[in-house]
Amino acid sequence: MSKNCFKFVFVIYFFLFVPSSFAAILHWSPVESTENCVIAGYKVHYSTTGYYTQVVDVGNATSYDVDILGLVPTQTYFFAVNAYSTTNQDGPLSLSVSYNGSNTANTNSFVTRFYEIVLGRTPDQAGLDYWVSELQNGNLSGEDLAHSFINSEEFININTSDDDYVEILYQSFFNRASDIGGYEHWMAQFSMGADRVDVLNGFVRSLEFDDLCNSYGINRLSVSIAEIGVSQFVTRFYEECLNRSPDSSGLAHWTEQLQNKTQTGKTLAMSFIFSVEFESENTTDYEFVTILYQAFLNRAPETEGVNNWMDKLSSGTSRSTVLDGFTGSAEFIKLCKAHGITPY
Repeated sequence: MSKNCFKFVFVIYFFLFVPSSFAAILHWSPVESTENCVIAGYKVHYSTTGYYTQVVDVGNATSYDVDILGLVPTQTYFFAVNAYSTTNQDGPLSLSVSYNGSNTANTNSFVTRFYEIVLGRTPDQAGLDYWVSELQNGNLSGEDLAHSFINSEEFININTSDDDYVEILYQSFFNRASDIGGYEHWMAQFSMGADRVDVLNGFVRSLEFDDLCNSYGINRLSVSIAEIGVSQFVTRFYEECLNRSPDSSGLAHWTEQLQNKTQTGKTLAMSFIFSVEFESENTTDYEFVTILYQAFLNRAPETEGVNNWMDKLSSGTSRSTVLDGFTGSAEFIKLCKAHGITPY
């Protein structure tokens, strides 16, 4: 079976952690088999860093009790799942989720911070229970909770000044007071016409807020179907162009850029192909063309096509021009659209 087994299998996973002492259960939605790709089972990958070092074959189950792994209660673990076929081909990894044995206490503390810093009060029990439950069940992310508090009627009615608004964002999102440079930057944004939504998004999408969420065992971003499709698209470029799995920060960055339409399929492709990391591999023209087929068209090259591109390169056509040929192809455009990505 060819490498294209998973070409049209867009893996959709949903996670639910159910705390019980220091135990949790990982759930995911099953992947349907196709005529050319029969799903045999699933693998759970995990580590304490996000770079997966351990894997468990769970067969055709669609849930896994991670307590079996003997987790350290105070340690944060990262998990991802992938399907594999009857010919032992591995599908793409899902987006990761994190878990900490002391997750309930951590989530309580995370939510309480927003009540105290944003709303200026202690949480009511019903509200606290709701937010904690939604975060732990995976229905909401750290970003969702942040938007809900900052855009709440209760907070809006406080009528904070822009100065106080920025300081509250620093305290609640970064767990620190504003620095002079950062404070002046955001105040300058206000003076140039930025609204509070723009400023809020800057904080929500920052690495510092990501670090804060991770420290509490909270997923910063929601795992949506659209995000999963984009994530798989990015992962292909890491694996085919750079010959490695994506690092978590790089994957999150490119996924967000493509979802926000800041990058297109073509600009991402150019960023990978003309990156220092790729160029340092010193690929031959044949290797270069083969990689373009696999990364851009998601298939092995045909002999006639390879010969055509090799003739062009040997005649002086630049790699940049060859790249344009692939990014402008109907196949690449179709692949982008299938993953919910703007082609160019």
